[in-house]
Amino acid sequence: MLYLHRITDNRIAGSAYRNLNLFGKICGDKPARKVIYVTTMWDKVKPWDIDISESRAKDLTTDFWTPMLVLGARTLRFLNTEESAKAIVSELLSSDSEAQVLLIQEEMVDLNRDIIETQAAKTLYNDLQKTLSKHKEDLAEIQKAAKRANGNAEALANLKVEEDRLQMEQSKILEQVTKLKIPLSRRVALFFSPKPATVCAPYFRIRILPSDRGRSLVCCRNHLTFLPAAEGKHCFQ
Repeated sequence: MLYLHRITDNRIAGSAYRNLNLFGKICGDKPARKVIYVTTMWDKVKPWDIDISESRAKDLTTDFWTPMLVLGARTLRFLNTEESAKAIVSELLSSDSEAQVLLIQEEMVDLNRDIIETQAAKTLYNDLQKTLSKHKEDLAEIQKAAKRANGNAEALANLKVEEDRLQMEQSKILEQVTKLKIPLSRRVALFFSPKPATVCAPYFRIRILPSDRGRSLVCCRNHLTFLPAAEGKHCFQ
């Protein structure tokens, strides 16, 4: 599987993180060695931005992608050339020939679960719930700002536009949440049903701890891995 990420992105936005987390829930832990993270749009990087792009690439491999890299995933760069495209395809074809079932495949085929009952769908459901909560907070702030506007027509008009936008988004999200909601009786049944063998442990916060052997202990998911010494730092969960 290929996961593409634009190297020109200034930061890992909330949506990019959600996509990354969802990707992990689709794959599971065992198929990680079949995953290749590909950074794209290197041909769009200006000469004076090379150092910044290299720093972003380092952050991706040492922080954000570490959970899957620890489990055997790899990274490559697409330079918008035929040679780099062939290199990616070649690397993909040279992967371990042993067939590896994705977590979502095992859930839907072997365990006969509906798509809304998969780990990926549950992750999406939780993300949408968080977005709804944030929208409610934003709408409450807009109402407070409207009271502070003291009848300013222009300010009230701008607030109304933003309020309408948030309410429209909220309606769409509520519709998605409704479709993803699992009935209580089915949730009880799933609790006692067999669990998938293709485990997908949660993304724990990655912490690099200095060791007394010149290496650092990386706590990632349920794995402990030694890497070259580095200053303590964190990446998102």
